[in-house]
Amino acid sequence: MFKLKEKAMGLIGGSEVLAYSFAIFGSSMVSALLGSALSFFYTEVLFLSTAAVGAIFLVARIWDAVNDPVMGILVDRTHTKWGKCVPYLRYAPIPLFFISVFMFLPIVSLSPLTKTILAGIFYVLFDAVFTAVEIPLQGLQPLLFIDQQERNKAVSVSSTLGSTGTILPGGLYFALVLLVGGSEKSPMGNFAVATTLIGIGCLCMMISSRFLKEKITPPAVHGKRLSQTFKPLLKNQPLMILLLTSLLSSPTNMVGNALVYFCTWNYADTGLSTAFLFPLLQISSGASWMLSILCVPFLLKHFSKKKLFLAMCVAGALINIGLFLIGYQNIWFYMIVKFFANFPAGIIATLNNLMISDSIEYAEWKTGERSEGVTFSAIKLIGKVSGAGMSALTMFTLGLVRYDSKAMQATLEAGLSIAGTYSRVLNMIYMLMTLSAAVAFVMQIIPMLFYKFQGNFQEQVLEELKERRAAAQELG
Repeated sequence: MFKLKEKAMGLIGGSEVLAYSFAIFGSSMVSALLGSALSFFYTEVLFLSTAAVGAIFLVARIWDAVNDPVMGILVDRTHTKWGKCVPYLRYAPIPLFFISVFMFLPIVSLSPLTKTILAGIFYVLFDAVFTAVEIPLQGLQPLLFIDQQERNKAVSVSSTLGSTGTILPGGLYFALVLLVGGSEKSPMGNFAVATTLIGIGCLCMMISSRFLKEKITPPAVHGKRLSQTFKPLLKNQPLMILLLTSLLSSPTNMVGNALVYFCTWNYADTGLSTAFLFPLLQISSGASWMLSILCVPFLLKHFSKKKLFLAMCVAGALINIGLFLIGYQNIWFYMIVKFFANFPAGIIATLNNLMISDSIEYAEWKTGERSEGVTFSAIKLIGKVSGAGMSALTMFTLGLVRYDSKAMQATLEAGLSIAGTYSRVLNMIYMLMTLSAAVAFVMQIIPMLFYKFQGNFQEQVLEELKERRAAAQELG
């Protein structure tokens, strides 16, 4: 039986929301830096082939099929005075820092095969250690914020503040590399800036963990069979729907993958540099993302999570189709439309986060067990596997249209037109930036139509859980 710690039913303190926000900020900074800069570093600085980079991403995701579930089981079987998630945030950022930095080592003089092997080894190691931070951090949310209304507010605030960690790497990275190294493609410039930003992110996670206290204390787990560990997961119908929704949303990863190439080449003829365009688009997208998250608590006063989710899917699909039809020729008009195109995605991401926490409570009601670790490991596994699949697909797609960074750079330096010489490449990059997101929005509608954990049913479940916890507290 699960016990509530003293004063757990009180209102969420602002200091705890702030601490959780900084933990998300740190994690987001590391993951966003790797997501926005690593593929660029591999292909434009180390000059690895797109096929090699795609293969690295695929191998890492195969490893995730083992790594994520194991980490989820470890989290659920952790029983310390700090809880089951907080201990990992205290110590895992230390090895995470060193392994993350290794991925940006300026090993340009090595042979292509050696560089590819080292890049693959470092990326797989990073994946393993980052999982030890990512899953516990996500699992903390339902353990920190018990009341539904307070959770909606806390998650909205923490996601908004924490998401600045996603904006900063994109907004600062290439400008800082240009400042430090004299070029966006400077090996030492990339290494120095990556080391600094990764260090800040890891410190934020470690410091924040000191101010987080889990509200629910699960019983210690001893001798539990593996099949029993996954039992709550398999019986969790709302979670199964959310897992399928997460899988079908994966084409949106291609937008992020293509962004750095879009900023590098689609406006190359105009003289606009990556160091200018990339942060501009990242900051604009981040601002609209944060505004969309802040809207969620207000919108949930008028709409159910399911209805709001479906409405945003329709809006997201229509806006991205419109964006594709408009084209990218006018950068300022493109940015205005893109600003609003981010709203549906931000709202859906926040709703998905809240609904996953809801599903954990459903599992507790249905089976008598909570499984934050296994639940979020399953979510992360699907997200990372599908995301890497989309990253690999992005690389392979660019390979199909004969993307060649060295050749395109030589064309630009010769004073020839990139748009005239590589129109197929630029059009493919733009399709990845728009139509892939539209497809993802449409596909998410199908499973969400079958989501039923809401309204009176959910209220009844939460009330019964509240009674069970109160009874366990009295007995304890």
